[in-house]
Amino acid sequence: MFEAVGDSLPVQWSPNAGATSWLAVVATTMLGSEQMSRSRAWVQADVGAASDHAAPASARFRLVVQSYVPGVLDDLGVPVGDARPSGSTQRFVTAEELRDGVWVDLVQLEAAAEAVLIAWIEWDEADLDFDALAARPTHDAWLACAPVGDETCRLILRCRAH
Repeated sequence: MFEAVGDSLPVQWSPNAGATSWLAVVATTMLGSEQMSRSRAWVQADVGAASDHAAPASARFRLVVQSYVPGVLDDLGVPVGDARPSGSTQRFVTAEELRDGVWVDLVQLEAAAEAVLIAWIEWDEADLDFDALAARPTHDAWLACAPVGDETCRLILRCRAH
């Protein structure tokens, strides 16, 4: 179900380094750090690799990343039944950014000893007004999933249609 990627991540990250999202600040202030957890994912995809899915470098996509407790995803990494993510985020990315890889920060509003992250891109016009918590990948989505280790994971998106 999960693909292990042996390459090291491009930049080491610590929970105290870099910018903090507004949600992380609000969650820590309102809930306290014991009531939440944070993850960071390195997401990559060579969206020009498949000739029938090639995209120009400037093409924009909606990237969705969600976290789940282990055991609620099927063998392909898709949430089963009415499984609800414990955290989610979304953003616009270009094909060029995906080829280079992007860091995505995720705040779960409940503390979790273990988490599995899934990520996918949507090829149609991205709508960031749509809630990422309710989003589900389509049957032909470029998708990846991986368990979180030491608050980070690497997700290499692959087209499920092939």
